[in-house]
Amino acid sequence: MNCFELFFDSNVYELLRSETERNAIEKGNHAFRVTTIEIKHFIGILLMSGYNSVARYRMYWEKSIDCNYQGISSLMSRNRFEELLRYFHVADNANLTQGDRFAKVRPLWDLLNKRWLKYYPGDRNLSIDESMIPYYGKHGAKQHIHGKPIRFGYKTWSICTSLGYLIHGELYQGASTGNTHPEFGVGGSVVLDLLSRLPPANYTLYMDNFFTSLPLLNELKKLGHDATGTIRENRVEKAPLKDKKEMKKMKIGSYHQCTDVLSGITLVRYNDNNIVTVASTESGVRPIGTVKRYCNKQKKAVDQPCCIVNYNKYMGGVDRLDQNVGCYRVAIWLKRWYWQLLMFPLNVSVNNAFQLYKISPEYKNNRHDLLSFTRYIVTTYFMLKDTTNSTSPTKILVPKSTLAVIKRVADSY
Repeated sequence: MNCFELFFDSNVYELLRSETERNAIEKGNHAFRVTTIEIKHFIGILLMSGYNSVARYRMYWEKSIDCNYQGISSLMSRNRFEELLRYFHVADNANLTQGDRFAKVRPLWDLLNKRWLKYYPGDRNLSIDESMIPYYGKHGAKQHIHGKPIRFGYKTWSICTSLGYLIHGELYQGASTGNTHPEFGVGGSVVLDLLSRLPPANYTLYMDNFFTSLPLLNELKKLGHDATGTIRENRVEKAPLKDKKEMKKMKIGSYHQCTDVLSGITLVRYNDNNIVTVASTESGVRPIGTVKRYCNKQKKAVDQPCCIVNYNKYMGGVDRLDQNVGCYRVAIWLKRWYWQLLMFPLNVSVNNAFQLYKISPEYKNNRHDLLSFTRYIVTTYFMLKDTTNSTSPTKILVPKSTLAVIKRVADSY
């Protein structure tokens, strides 16, 4: 709980409570009040839906023999939960930033980005890639990336450690907003912007061919950072590498290296299951590693250049993040365009807290996997008692003849 509440601390819960209350009042429910304990109960139910989901969330309150969740039904009534779903909010609608497509979720993302960065473990080998947040409705920033596990949704530029700790996530609003360094393109601009968020240090970055270019690697080297990434053939700037057709005729494990003496950038073309080209300022071919490759022609371990070994070792951080988030993603879905943008940082905070827990001394004595770690957070929040009793307000007996008048006339009159 200490790890999780490094991110979802009192300030974050106060933001959720105050903006939810404000949103209810703006929508006409002037008597609506909510406490921090209720928000924690609400968060607990959302997290529980990730590992104990039902076809319809109302089934959590059913009393049928095939569906009985006494923990939830005793914690909060169904109507109260639907009220919180209806009014759950993180931004003041009257003071949204003009031109920001994600202004409705920006306050929560800003708070959590600061906390993710503050408590990150301090790794120097970081990966940069895109992460997809699923959404199938209509929105100007929704993306379609063919071949991804999540093809439709919002794209987030993410910088992660090799184990999947998200240090900073930046929501993608379109090419017109992301190209802050035109000389390096959109991909290079993303890398430099994310790097500027980190505390001063020397980092080694790993990225795919969308980001990698020789001018970007040269700029990173001037800033004191190393970088390794796959690179597209039209970005090698006529480097004297062997042609791909010639490489395919060579045996698996063959490679060709060339190094620019002035910039210190090394290009390695490697024949694996496919021909891949890697640009690096950190390492080249040596020391040569080995990898197991089995086919009809060759059934033994083959050589693998050092830059390829390092790339495979450290590049999968964002994919590990997506894997962990996807295991127990909040399963209660709403049609609002920003709902998944609120649930994603919640799941990420659980993942980041779990990564911190695994490197803490407590983990050696009391080992948890991600599922049991999430369940511990849920059960802890379920056991919290709300002494204000705001979920069961005192009922005022009103004569039936006056009910119609109350519906038409506001309380101030």
